[in-house]
Amino acid sequence: MIRDDLPAYLLANGFVYGLLIIGLLIGIMFPEVRDARVDAVLAGGSLTGVSDLASSVWPLAAVVLFNNVLVASLAVIVLPSLVIPFAGIALFAISLVDTGILLAPVDAEAAWALLPHSVVLLVEFQAYVLLIFGVFLHGRAWLRPSSVAAPTRRRGYVRGLERIAWLGLLALVIHIVAAIYEAFEIVYIL
Repeated sequence: MIRDDLPAYLLANGFVYGLLIIGLLIGIMFPEVRDARVDAVLAGGSLTGVSDLASSVWPLAAVVLFNNVLVASLAVIVLPSLVIPFAGIALFAISLVDTGILLAPVDAEAAWALLPHSVVLLVEFQAYVLLIFGVFLHGRAWLRPSSVAAPTRRRGYVRGLERIAWLGLLALVIHIVAAIYEAFEIVYIL
């Protein structure tokens, strides 16, 4: 599947990692923006309970996996795109820039913390690349059913779903590996 649409897959990689880098650069150039985002995340309570898990790998890995799979992957990328073609790509673009801003190494401590975490970014975000790629293939199959040899848009929609499902399984495996590594990183390295 990737080999058949290699240019689109490479574009998805450039999109995901490029927007993450743009967010990192914004955070570095404007540390007050990064500080405001960190304060907003902490005040918003989205990390409530996570600090309690910072001493236990497996519960922390489960929380990370839950967030990455159900929130970021399904709720932000896949489900919106099943209603409006490519909508998840636009929604995730905002999340990518925001993540870059939050992770920006604005001081030496943040820079050192980002070094081991860069492995998580490379691996975990490859799962998001696969989902963005799948959403693209689904949208294209839905809008141009002939691209998947489907006679109707409905059949193109279904064939696009099949592509998202296969790529989603691979993304799930990557998310599991990344969540375990991230939990070990937080408990033992950071």
